[in-house]
Amino acid sequence: MVLGSNCSGSSSSVRSVAGQDAGDGFVYGSPSMTFETMVIGTKARAVKPAKVAKTKPAKTKSSKVAKPPKAVKPPRVVKHSVSSRKPVSSPSSRALRPESSPPSRGKTSSAKTSKKHSDSASQVLDPSFTAPGAKECWTMIMEIRVPKSIPVSVLIQCSVDGIKAFADWTDPDHPYQRLLASLPDEPCLFDASEFMPDKTISIRAAGVAIVVKLWRQFRGKAFGPTEKDDLGFALYERGHWVATASVERWLQQLAAVLGETSELYLAILAAWTEYARDRNARADRLRLQIPKRLWTWCLPDADGEVSCSPEVLFDPSILLYSLELLPWTPGSADWVKEVLAVDGHEPWRNCWVDVPAAHPYNTSFAPCNPKAPLFVPTGFNFQQVASAVQVDSSLDPCDVTAQWVQDYTDYHGPRPAAEAEEDDDEVLFEGNLSDASAASGSTKRASSKH
Repeated sequence: MVLGSNCSGSSSSVRSVAGQDAGDGFVYGSPSMTFETMVIGTKARAVKPAKVAKTKPAKTKSSKVAKPPKAVKPPRVVKHSVSSRKPVSSPSSRALRPESSPPSRGKTSSAKTSKKHSDSASQVLDPSFTAPGAKECWTMIMEIRVPKSIPVSVLIQCSVDGIKAFADWTDPDHPYQRLLASLPDEPCLFDASEFMPDKTISIRAAGVAIVVKLWRQFRGKAFGPTEKDDLGFALYERGHWVATASVERWLQQLAAVLGETSELYLAILAAWTEYARDRNARADRLRLQIPKRLWTWCLPDADGEVSCSPEVLFDPSILLYSLELLPWTPGSADWVKEVLAVDGHEPWRNCWVDVPAAHPYNTSFAPCNPKAPLFVPTGFNFQQVASAVQVDSSLDPCDVTAQWVQDYTDYHGPRPAAEAEEDDDEVLFEGNLSDASAASGSTKRASSKH
């Protein structure tokens, strides 16, 4: 059954990655800073040598006369009865196309795109980190933030209000806005002060400047006409991707019950179509900014050089870009309420902003790098986070050099008895003072108790 065949709503355009690469005309950095040379290397774009036509040696016998070439027959013209008009698919079939099934663009283009992104993805799984603990941090993030399979039987309930509320990411009460308010105001692994808050950064900038340009957009701090705050919401959606196929199955059932001309069905379909179209457009632009550009700068080029530190990939002041979409299935039509619930059960979707002590940055990277600040979101204090961190046991103890590990954890063994007794005495002293004051208000009497 084709959903929405009578609906005149706008359709969703799901562009393939090949289309993104081919259609991008921006220039970032020097001419050598291309996706092919910096992410894939020269081998992926090596031009195959032209095949040399095999020629048979001329026969020496002169008695035989060479036969004239055969006449080339004109191409056969086949008449088709198919109409010249392009077939029109229904809005629902286009808008509800599963995210894993982009429109076909030919075998050659698809093969090149698949090869290119598989190569870059394999490199980003194991970047050339130099800082201790960085590889352990990145590996743990990649292993935890993976998509979960969704059974075919799962349906996602929809409503016009629920879809529009989830799509309205600029609402101050939206979970995404609350998340932004909880993240650190500054990057943890690079200095952005020179460009904040309103210094214009060219799209052709390089080095830290272009990284800051992306960071501002991911943090809702965009400035100027070439920066867009919705890129940050695209990151959020990538970690909370409403499963398209599950929505489609529910809409099919709704159409079967109410009919495809039902006002309720058409209203919900239109709301979903609009959201899916906008979401796909944001996802397209996000892929241009991170896999094609940020990865390019952080991964070694053909000469083994990088433009910026690969540790930037897991800076905890912004949401992380997962290699795959992380789908989820709301349990009701109130998607905003449901997304808060799923974040409580799966804090890695929000990059552990609600449980910062569990962030791999805090358990693996910060303990080994004293100059790297601890990830402390708004609403927490340093001691709360530091004392709750369980340092990664796979780290080399010689690399764990951050002072806060010694001060607030038992990683290096129990703290010295003198320090522990001193802390206990302070607590006991405060308690005795309060008790004595309540009993008589006499300081001398409180001292005699000691």
